[in-house]
Amino acid sequence: MVGCEDDEKSGQSIKQYMPYIKAYAEDNEKYMPYSFLYILTGSDGYYQELSNQQDIEGFWLADTNKFYDTALGLLAMQSMSSEYVELGKSWLEDNQDNSGCWNDNLRDTAFILWAGWGKAPTISQAEVT
Repeated sequence: MVGCEDDEKSGQSIKQYMPYIKAYAEDNEKYMPYSFLYILTGSDGYYQELSNQQDIEGFWLADTNKFYDTALGLLAMQSMSSEYVELGKSWLEDNQDNSGCWNDNLRDTAFILWAGWGKAPTISQAEVT
């Protein structure tokens, strides 16, 4: 998904919005803009910015929710094998509720599982024919 400035399926392009997303990134830190910018561009600079925002314990905290923000950080880096991803996953594993959820919240739990441990969908031959 890295470097998806054009959506081939819909024929839509986000190129016209990129200057605004980049220009206002610092003004919108609470939304973790570098995670989105890295997903959209694949730029090493945005990867580094996102990496620098990770706490030494392994979580990301841009606003008020370590769990959601950590999932967003992992989502951007999910195709990579890096120390940042492993540190983030380790922090999440250490902070999982006894119920198996995170933050006692279905939204956060689902997002964390998808971002940190999601798998690409597979289609069997029987489904294709």
